[in-house]
Amino acid sequence: MSVSSPLNISISSSYDSSTKSGTLTAAVTLDGTIAPQSGTFNRITVLLYERDVYSGSTGYAQLARKQLIFADFTPTQAGEHATFTANFTLDPSWEEDNVGAVAFVQNYLGNPDDDPKDLMAYDIYNSGFLQNVNTTTPPVSGHVRPLSHP
Repeated sequence: MSVSSPLNISISSSYDSSTKSGTLTAAVTLDGTIAPQSGTFNRITVLLYERDVYSGSTGYAQLARKQLIFADFTPTQAGEHATFTANFTLDPSWEEDNVGAVAFVQNYLGNPDDDPKDLMAYDIYNSGFLQNVNTTTPPVSGHVRPLSHP
């Protein structure tokens, strides 16, 4: 089921292949309202992932490698904008050309001060992808992925 999203996420990076490090930026613009319901709050998550990872006889199409950002997302009204930035260094064992990034804004049930493992996730409002952190490949548009509420 695809639902029109109230926000857009754009991810960009600057990367230095000699140090295998860079800076990732996720810019979020609200096109609609995402006011959390009572007892819920919004967070943005930004992850580095690696494509085509093999470990013995097990293969992974995409494997989450590192969480760069897990932060409160406070904008709620159309026209508001937020930018999140993180520095990163790739592990030497990762295949540089296969590392990308994904960012998403998600709604959670609980208290923002709770341990993340104790939070219950609700809707993902939208996601943004960056195919490779080491190139200027344009990001791929995300889609809203509604989850069921308990």
